[in-house]
Order: sequence, then structure tokens, then C-alpha cells
Amino acid sequence: GCGVEPCTLRKYLERQAKRRQGIPVHDVMRELADYHGQLMRLGVQGGDRMPHDLHEAHERLSARERRLNNAPLNGKFRARRHLLRWMCWKHDGLFIRPVDSAEEITREGEQQSNCVAGYAKRHAEGKTIILLLRKCSAPGESWYTVEIDPETLRCKQCYGHGNAPRTPEAEAFMEAYLVHLQAVRPGRKQKGRRAE
Repeated sequence: GCGVEPCTLRKYLERQAKRRQGIPVHDVMRELADYHGQLMRLGVQGGDRMPHDLHEAHERLSARERRLNNAPLNGKFRARRHLLRWMCWKHDGLFIRPVDSAEEITREGEQQSNCVAGYAKRHAEGKTIILLLRKCSAPGESWYTVEIDPETLRCKQCYGHGNAPRTPEAEAFMEAYLVHLQAVRPGRKQKGRRAE
């Protein structure tokens, strides 16, 4: 609990409900309980048990918890980024590269209105490869999301916003890219020769 008198707690909950355009007090109670759970999970010592703006404090701790939860996955993402450097390619005003982090794959899913964020763990574990296809003129803008099979290097998916099919420009790039991948694939010639 909060370690306060019930009437003090009730007034606090009512104040927070009014602050949020009169949401039901039981919703505020649930948010307060979740916030206290976050304080405990994150080991926040001496944290404000009854913050002035509960919703803002809860959002801030939620963001912190997400970053901590993504940290182990992001370590795997960094390792994958290093391993997949050879897959970066620039051609005819376009470029393609692997996703950088759990946050980036989540952002890509939001911007593209697709389910790519659900592939974060599979990408991090090497079960699939998620790449971002961009225009060199707008490198920060989401354009196409690409999934490549790590075994065959074949394109499993390449979709634009809302799973829109490829434009002729994206189609031509992907055809050239898949040929390029087969030509530069690491370990192609050495396969079977090295015994370690």
C-alpha cells in the first residue's frame, strides 16, 4: 500500500481521476497498483508512492521498463547487425540494411501499420532476417519492410505501408539485391572445406 490513511488515499485517487478528465476511480486504482508494481520490479528506492501526476509517472516508468526488457534483445540485435553487415547495399538511389534494435523494429511496425514487431525475437535469434528498404533521398522515412530467409537468402516478404505490394522501383531493386546477395554470401566457397 501507500502507507497513508484511507481517506487521504481516496482524495488522492479522486484528484487523479479528475486530472484525467474524470476517468473512473477504479481505473486510477489499477494504474496506481501497476505503478507500485513497477517501483518494486525496477527496485526504485524511496520512489514517490503517490506522485503528483500518476499517469505521467506511470508512463515514464513504463518507458524505462521497456528499455530494460529490450536490453538483452538489443545485445542480440547488435551482434546480428555486426554479422549481417555484408547484407547492406546501395543501388539506383535506394539502400537496404538490417534493423538495428528492438525499438527500431517496433517503430517500423507502427509506421508501416504491419506486424513486423512480432518478428523481433526471431530476427535477434537468427531465425529470420528483417531488413529496411529506404530511398537514399529520405533515409529516415519508412518505405518497405523486407524479410529474408537466412538459409536460402530468398525474399519471404517485401511490403510497403499497410502491406502494400512493391512498386516497380522496389521490385527492380529487390531482384538485383537477391542476385547481389548470392554473389557476396559469406562462406559460400569455403563450405565443407574447413574442419574446426
